[in-house]
Amino acid sequence: MKRNPSFLDLSARFFLNVAIGENALNNVGSGADNTAIGFQAGYSTSNNGDNTFIGYNSGYNNTAKRNTYIGSGAGQGSSGNSTGDQNVMLGGNAGFYIRNGENYRDWE
Repeated sequence: MKRNPSFLDLSARFFLNVAIGENALNNVGSGADNTAIGFQAGYSTSNNGDNTFIGYNSGYNNTAKRNTYIGSGAGQGSSGNSTGDQNVMLGGNAGFYIRNGENYRDWE
């Protein structure tokens, strides 16, 4: 099993990200400004940023940006990637089967 470096690691891979919990932000690459707290929170997040995941497996399959998932399994996404941007999900398993769809408003 692959283990992440400490959340205090300031290498470029984890710059501006906070990961607390085993395998939290496991696949983060160039994505920045992500916060993941909990076992495998934000596990699949790679190159997108501005996400917040709090809870066991919250945002597990997320590959999108600007999402907030709070609760065990919240926004976990189905077996494929969850690609919807700018969503908020609160509560255990809220949005568990989400795959895509975003809340977007162009204010310009």
